[in-house]
Amino acid sequence: MRAVYEPGAYAISACEARLGMLNDAVRQGAVTLFGDSVTTIEDFGSGLRLRTRNGHTYTAGAVIITTGPWIGDHLMPELKVYLEPRQVPVYWFTPKRGSEHLFSHKNFPVFLYEFLDGGLLYGVPSISSSEAGVKIGFHNRQQHSSYPGWKTLPVAQKSIEEISASVGAVFPNLDCLPARAKNCFYTMSQDESFLLGPSTRLSSVYFASACSGHGFKFAPAIGDALANLACGNQPKISISAFSPSRFEVR
Repeated sequence: MRAVYEPGAYAISACEARLGMLNDAVRQGAVTLFGDSVTTIEDFGSGLRLRTRNGHTYTAGAVIITTGPWIGDHLMPELKVYLEPRQVPVYWFTPKRGSEHLFSHKNFPVFLYEFLDGGLLYGVPSISSSEAGVKIGFHNRQQHSSYPGWKTLPVAQKSIEEISASVGAVFPNLDCLPARAKNCFYTMSQDESFLLGPSTRLSSVYFASACSGHGFKFAPAIGDALANLACGNQPKISISAFSPSRFEVR
C-alpha cells in the first residue's frame, strides 16, 4: 500500500463556511432574498431585467447565475447539453464505543482511499458544528442520473450494503452500518470539470455550474473570478479552460 499524507490539510464545516460568506456579503452591502426564484432574465436597455416566480421585477447591470443542477432549465438552456445532474448518496458512520477519539478532526484526516478495482472512497472526520459522525461516500460510484425537480429517493439498500462492506474492510473501529444515509446532487460535466464564463445569449450574464462534485473548496476563487467579470474586469487567473466551448467539435 502507498499513501500520501498532507499535514496542512484540514476539514471545514460547509454550513459555517457558507453562512460566513453570506454574512461577509451582507456586511458589504449585499441584500439576500429567500423563498423566491428567478424565472426570466432579458436584456433591458443598457442592463438586464429579472422576473421572479412571486411576481417581482429587478434590474441589474450584470447577473451571476450559480443555480447548480437547475442552471440548464430555463435561465441557461444553452448549457443543458453539457450537464448531467446526478443523485449521489452520502453516509455518516458512528465510531464504536471507546474509539470516538480516533475519528476526531485532530486524529483523523480527510482522506481518499482507492480500492484495487478503482472505487474511490472519501471521508471527513467528525466535526462538532456539522452532522454527527464520520462522513464517508464513494466519489465515483453509486451515481444515478436524476432531474432535480424529481422527488429525492431514499438511498437504495444495495448501495448501503456496498458502502457498509467497504467501510468495514477499511475502518474496523467504525460501525459499518451507516447511522444516516441521504442523497445529494452532483452536477457533472462531460469531462468532470467546471463550466464557468459569460453567457453567449445575454450580455453581462455570467455563470458557474457543473462543479462535478468538487466545487465547494474552490468557491472563493470561483466567486472572485465571477465578481471581477461582473464588474467589467478580467479575473486574476484565466478561466478559459472551463469554457463550454471546449466540448464543441472542431
